[in-house]
Amino acid sequence: MRRVIRESVGLERRACATLVARTWATRSQFGPIRGTCFDRRGARRANLLFWLYRPAVFAVIYRWTLKPGTEDRFRDAWRTMTEAILARSGTSGSRLHRTDNGEVVAYAVWPSRERWEAAGKLPPASAEALTTMRDCIETSHGATPLALLDDLLE
Repeated sequence: MRRVIRESVGLERRACATLVARTWATRSQFGPIRGTCFDRRGARRANLLFWLYRPAVFAVIYRWTLKPGTEDRFRDAWRTMTEAILARSGTSGSRLHRTDNGEVVAYAVWPSRERWEAAGKLPPASAEALTTMRDCIETSHGATPLALLDDLLE
């Protein structure tokens, strides 16, 4: 984790490390974090604005055409599978989208290609969810690994 404190009023940086770590653990994306640090007696010490960001990441895009009427089952199974992978492999999560032509696209964010490849060699995180997903898929368009070149997301 790397953090930059843009504004700090009357407080040393290390005094807010706990706030930053606690806040970081609950965030899944880049962005500003506003917080307040308190001293041991509970008195407000400073208002802070943090800009947190993750180191370079590795992403993978998955694309499927589903059988008619199976989207809800697929989404439930995808959610179960993704939560199991999150718990086991320490990824940064995944998002599922539907395209205008009805395909389903997911992208998953990993700390590195090596972590993604290592997770691919393990047994499925949820065999039941994987079976349900496969039953719903008419056509799988495979995985597309993406190496980060530039990052302008806020």
